[in-house]
Amino acid sequence: MPLTNVPVHGCRADLYWPAHHLVVEFDGWGAHGHRLAFESNRKRDQVLVACGIRVMRVTDRHLTNEHIAVIARIAQALR
Repeated sequence: MPLTNVPVHGCRADLYWPAHHLVVEFDGWGAHGHRLAFESNRKRDQVLVACGIRVMRVTDRHLTNEHIAVIARIAQALR
């Protein structure tokens, strides 16, 4: 099971699997559909990747339209 809404290297992660070095971030357009959020998210990705953490971003459309594929991709990343 992932840890939820936890700090990881100074960033708050939506889902985090420490043993797999994987963070999953949920990016809905309402909260993330502007320049400041875009820039902030890219900076967070850089920090996490530099620390050896893989980041997978999932949009609300992904969850709505292809939730099985999202689950499959996360499962594949956890292998």
